[in-house]
Amino acid sequence: MKEWNGRLPETNLYQLEYWYRPEEVLLFDIETTGFSPKTSLLYMIGFCYYRAGSWHYRMLFNEDARSELFLLEAFEKVLSDFSVLIHYNGDTFDLPYLSEKYRQYCRFGISLAGERLLSEKISVDLYKELSPFRKGLELPNLKLTTVEAAMKRKRQDTETGGSLIPIYHSYVKQPTSQLEERLFQHNYADIQAVIPLLQLLHYRCLSRQEWELLHIDKREQEIRITLQLEHSLPLPYTRKTDSIYFHGYETDCEAVIPLTHGRMQYDLPNWKDYYYLPLEHRVVHKSIGKFVEATFREPAKKQNCYLEKEGCFLPYPNHLNRQEIKKFHTAGDPFTYLELTQIPDNQSEFWLEYLRAALPFGSNDLKHK
Repeated sequence: MKEWNGRLPETNLYQLEYWYRPEEVLLFDIETTGFSPKTSLLYMIGFCYYRAGSWHYRMLFNEDARSELFLLEAFEKVLSDFSVLIHYNGDTFDLPYLSEKYRQYCRFGISLAGERLLSEKISVDLYKELSPFRKGLELPNLKLTTVEAAMKRKRQDTETGGSLIPIYHSYVKQPTSQLEERLFQHNYADIQAVIPLLQLLHYRCLSRQEWELLHIDKREQEIRITLQLEHSLPLPYTRKTDSIYFHGYETDCEAVIPLTHGRMQYDLPNWKDYYYLPLEHRVVHKSIGKFVEATFREPAKKQNCYLEKEGCFLPYPNHLNRQEIKKFHTAGDPFTYLELTQIPDNQSEFWLEYLRAALPFGSNDLKHK
């Protein structure tokens, strides 16, 4: 087994400390000769960690195609020092691959604790952090190189994991410094790439709506709400529905809510307590309607027991739980609305609750440190 290690030029934590203790975090990436751990070989494990104000790296290389076990043993020792594993799409490939490799050697009677250690760690897949927001990112895909390019991170290495498989086989047969350099540079670039991608953790701020409301601008046709995030989003995110438009980039966010002017109806609860007056096309409570001549009244039905009102309305989010606010609608419109005049005096609190209901970005089960 060959090993490289050193200090990386990168010193930025990208606010990792808000989510995890940096000294407990290990960033890693593996290189293999195929997808299946049963029929392929693990030939490199690269990882980096933060110590004394800098990022450091180590790379373990199976240079002779016979040192796979040594890589696994060395990585097992490294795992003991960290509680959080951060990677890009590692939940899908890297972690299952490594776990199966550890299992294989255990079946041969070799005592390894790697599978157990991996299962005990907090696994943070940056691909999964970003995936819930992919529709609003305007990216063709979420491949590592695509996200890197969108974040304006320049990568010198142009190889892929697949293209390096024959390079590795050639190296094993006849090692040269040129082939070794190509293998080294790809994994070195991959583990370095994960460091700035730590910013993808900040999309959790959208899921949790951890923002400050700065300004509410009521206009004739819309309401614009200006928000500020505590942590910077590395890629612009836009979400647009029939009821709201949202855009966020870096720490600046804006929500735009359309207004509708006109006449809408409010369905009265307890419609059995009303009479409908056909000639007047309106309903009255039975306590009053009992004084109307019986020929001019009839029991109200659910579909005609409503009041109409002229006003300015905005969409009522399905998840907004405000029992005191009346819900309005119009015939043929699937949406419900609330009248602008019903907004409580404590507007900031209301609008934050409104945004939580109108923008359910999705749950995130990963807990704050």
